[in-house]
Amino acid sequence: MNDGETGSDLQRKLEALRIDFAAVAGEPFHHFFCPILFADDQTEICRAHLVNQAFSKTSRRWTVQRKDVDNFYGTSFEADFVELKADCSPIETSIANGLSGRHRPDISYRHEKVEFYKPTSTVPPRHTEVVLDTPSGSIRLALKIEPAALREARHEDWEFSIVKDCRLAALVSLMKTAHLTLFEMLGYRYALSAGGMFLGKTVLGDFFTKNRGLSREEVLHNATSHFREFQNLVRPVMAPINTIEDTANDRIVYMCEGSCRWAFLIFIRTGGLAHVVMVPQMESPDAAARFVSFLNERGSKFQARRCYFDGDAFQAEPATKAFDWPEVTLD
Repeated sequence: MNDGETGSDLQRKLEALRIDFAAVAGEPFHHFFCPILFADDQTEICRAHLVNQAFSKTSRRWTVQRKDVDNFYGTSFEADFVELKADCSPIETSIANGLSGRHRPDISYRHEKVEFYKPTSTVPPRHTEVVLDTPSGSIRLALKIEPAALREARHEDWEFSIVKDCRLAALVSLMKTAHLTLFEMLGYRYALSAGGMFLGKTVLGDFFTKNRGLSREEVLHNATSHFREFQNLVRPVMAPINTIEDTANDRIVYMCEGSCRWAFLIFIRTGGLAHVVMVPQMESPDAAARFVSFLNERGSKFQARRCYFDGDAFQAEPATKAFDWPEVTLD
């Protein structure tokens, strides 16, 4: 697709959203009413993919979004989240990058870390050179261990590992994906609802407003405290990938029910992994109270009804399904 076609698609979707906004709010926006900032500013917009395109075999749907907001969350969180790609392990990525950079591994034996480096010349006698054969070629490594000690340890259990905590990156990225997925499906009747305002403005928008312009280190530091209270909204799905819906593509959600309908369950595929995000419906005091209670629960069980979004309405199945929401923490 060339730039002209891309621009035309973006403009057509913007005009459709302008009409939709007028139908919900009573009058059209002037520039673009952002479903995250709740602001109608003259600023650059972009095609915001619902799921980061670094993931393979996932939705290619997109919606309109402010470029500054999209870039902020992409740089601050999605850059780490895409490292969970199931089709390329961190170790494979590390080898491809020459065992350096953000994917640098740990090497250990007897549970003790062994320092290493990539030599550029002859390895000194007190260190040991090893060669790793990889699909991209051989990599020389120098282990900071004497050759005699290495020979003695050759039958020990050696570990080659990469440890990276992606929980915060996944939490934030998946909440943004779920929000934009519902915005792409339902437009401003979702975005301007109480639930859309909560996830869009309160959770994502307020954080952007307070942290734009800060360094990435400062953003991540502030994110831990801001997003901790919302950690109950996202869970991995532990089931065969071919049995799991993908809301962006399949247009299927689950409605959480009890005495009232109080949340959507949005299913998101990222390559070979799947996740589910809880998005509130807060259109009544009972629904809002149930959702607030859920935020503070340590493990939860509830009933939800499978619904297919057909055109502009949900078609619900008669039976509900039991969901078990295990306890998970960012700490």
